[in-house]
Amino acid sequence: MSPLQRTVLAIAIVFGNHALARADPLVVGGEARTGLGLTIFESGFAVVADRRRADIPSGPSEIRFDDVAAGMRPETARVSGDGLTVRAQVFDNDVLTLDRLAAAHVGKNVGLKRTDARNGGKKIVPAKIIAARDGRMAVEVENRIEWDYVENLVVDRIPGNLAIKPALIAGVFNPQARKNLELKLLYMTNDLTWSADYVANLNAEDTEMDLSVWATVVNNGETDFPNAELALLSGDVHRTAPKMAPRGTMRAETAMMANAEPAPGIDREALSGYHLYKVDEPHRIGPRQSRRIALIKAPAVAIEIEHVISGQVSNIHGRREGVVRGKAMRRVVFANDAASRLGLPLPAGVVRFYRGDTFIGEDRLNHLAKGTRSEPTLGRDSDIGYERTQTDYVRHDNRLIETAHRISVANGSERAMTVRVEEPMTGEWEILKESLRHAKATAHRADWKLEIPAGGTRELTYRVRTRF
Repeated sequence: MSPLQRTVLAIAIVFGNHALARADPLVVGGEARTGLGLTIFESGFAVVADRRRADIPSGPSEIRFDDVAAGMRPETARVSGDGLTVRAQVFDNDVLTLDRLAAAHVGKNVGLKRTDARNGGKKIVPAKIIAARDGRMAVEVENRIEWDYVENLVVDRIPGNLAIKPALIAGVFNPQARKNLELKLLYMTNDLTWSADYVANLNAEDTEMDLSVWATVVNNGETDFPNAELALLSGDVHRTAPKMAPRGTMRAETAMMANAEPAPGIDREALSGYHLYKVDEPHRIGPRQSRRIALIKAPAVAIEIEHVISGQVSNIHGRREGVVRGKAMRRVVFANDAASRLGLPLPAGVVRFYRGDTFIGEDRLNHLAKGTRSEPTLGRDSDIGYERTQTDYVRHDNRLIETAHRISVANGSERAMTVRVEEPMTGEWEILKESLRHAKATAHRADWKLEIPAGGTRELTYRVRTRF
């Protein structure tokens, strides 16, 4: 026997055993569900853990799982049950639409809805579909060829190859009949995602904020997920790009060896390095629905308001003439620790700041680990203005330059302000002269703090030498 013959025989054995299944599969729909868990990733997918119960006969049979996500990645689907051997799986997503209904009737006789010219009512006229595409049909009607819309199509029945809703069909072998057997279906879907957003309400003194973190869970598909236990995972999970199916392919089939292992559960240890937020109460995530869920509430979080002037490398190390004017940025500074009445891992998301009912700014937070610091920006402060001037520029050679700068900051508010000046540095840099002592914030940044009285002005001057 040639290798090709042996391969064909092996395939015939697998699908031959599968073909022993009865003609009508055992339908296990959503009404048989005993538990549903959704682990949703903010990168745009979810792992669905679906538990159902059914009476499974002995021998080979087919189980049809209705009410599954249309966005299922069929290669990730795992069906298991005590003593059950899964031999093949088919993801049937050739779901009924008007376009597909028309395509299924190409070359066949159908009916078309038309308006009766005599009385303005509706009538059905016989026709034959010649071609169908993109919501239109070429039809032979009343001895001529016309274009018509699929909305006017009338048929006697739905073809058997079109499903009302997506389904996963598993060909299984059961050594003995079992009553009320628990079946577990685990799969990934691209229909679900989630994102975090924050609401921060600042007190009048700008010393505390009440922080609320909300999770918005979005179902982009048509499948209903009732009474689901939710776990929301924050972090960047690496995934390989799935192979694209050939255009027009709507059924994905997977053949399995007879000793295939049961579908794995979610390993909690495998989630290390990410943050998992478990929602206490089950929720329904309906079709095309967006649901907002309160995730974290942290009252009276300690904050500081900082006014910051940030320079640009080109302004400092390049030759500049004239005066650069601008306004200081206002930032809300807080630490994610117990001392500040926080101390929880926080997901990435947009934080919107309010004082009472007044919106005062928003910014995006990155993932914030416990013990770290965040400085989201509110916006520019119209009361804190500055003027920047480069007072000298000396190029000693192609790798060594000296520049001198003057930054004048005016406080137009009615209270004293502290303004931090952040100047980016490159290469090997050294401050040669300065009117205030700087702090080396990082290897590539020097900071100065200016205390400015109400209605007053303060000036910073410095000279820096840089070797590239």
